[in-house]
Amino acid sequence: TPRGLRPLPDGMTPTGPTRFVPVLRSRTLGPRGVVRAGLEPLLARAATGDDVSVGEFVTRRFGAQVCDRLVQPLLGGIHAADVHDLSLQAIAPPLAQLRTSGDSVLLTQLRRRRATPATTTGGRPPGFTTFTGGLTTLTDALLTGTTVTVRTSTGATALDRDTDGTWQVTTSRGDVLPADGVVLAVPPHAATSLLGHAPDAVAALAGIRTTSVVTVLLALPRGATSGRGTGLLVPPGGFLRAAVMLTAKWPHLADLPHDLVRLSAGRAGEEDVTELDDQTILRRVRRDLRDLLGVTADPVDVLVRRLPRAMPLMEVGHTARIRAARAALADHPGLVLAGAAYDGASLGACVTSGERAATALAMTPQREAVR
Repeated sequence: TPRGLRPLPDGMTPTGPTRFVPVLRSRTLGPRGVVRAGLEPLLARAATGDDVSVGEFVTRRFGAQVCDRLVQPLLGGIHAADVHDLSLQAIAPPLAQLRTSGDSVLLTQLRRRRATPATTTGGRPPGFTTFTGGLTTLTDALLTGTTVTVRTSTGATALDRDTDGTWQVTTSRGDVLPADGVVLAVPPHAATSLLGHAPDAVAALAGIRTTSVVTVLLALPRGATSGRGTGLLVPPGGFLRAAVMLTAKWPHLADLPHDLVRLSAGRAGEEDVTELDDQTILRRVRRDLRDLLGVTADPVDVLVRRLPRAMPLMEVGHTARIRAARAALADHPGLVLAGAAYDGASLGACVTSGERAATALAMTPQREAVR
């Protein structure tokens, strides 16, 4: 922030504060920003009309400082985009409901906390959790005891429907796989390349932009990041978007011989970071890490990973685009959309999206011959 590095206040969510006092104590906001944010209960008004951006809603309710200093680095960092472009309906459905009802965000959260029984354990639940063996722990567990075949490093190059109603998926290895149902859990640009037989769906999905990002994993000498917290979120203006001190964040990594740090770069509307060479990427993220946190140690090892067009941008109007695409696919039984590009990037949102897709396929009538 303009006032230097500040800890993330308790009760701060990607879409805004749910508690006022921690924001006040964090000194993230200036005096005017504090006063403006505290007026949110008085300024809450019911709004009509279509979807608006997260940035517009937060600025109207809490003021520009909350949006620029808290929501922009947090939510904008997660989605690699400007919060003034991101859809309130798609990113924060509960806030979209409060926008329509006119209820206060702060007072609503206060009522919810008072209605929630206090825990008897005496401790706070962890803010973050993960699998010690990585997220493949989840997918491996889901496959246990099944007869499902997973083909990794295999793309789908064509999707056609046979005369008997069976879907035919052609792979990058030349195989043709018959299927009664197909879930398109792929980025929008990949989906449109497979949906030539559904032009209305293609038109709707074509409105979803994506952006490219890179991640850099550094192994630093032990103690190089001590006292720097567990992570850093950076507002637009620099190359680095976020830094996570993995060794400090995850207890199961605490005994490693090195400090592990994951750095992220790339935002919508800026240069395509995936086109930069490894040395340029490494030099620029290390420069920002030095300037922001004072970390100057040379890495023992480095891993640079490029993710071209990997981040779908849920911009204003996103939910309407997805409804239109799914309505168009209703004319193609056994074909559904699911995944982060359509229903949200969080793990929970992806699981829910997958469950809905499975339910939709299970309710699809038996295939009929194509006429």
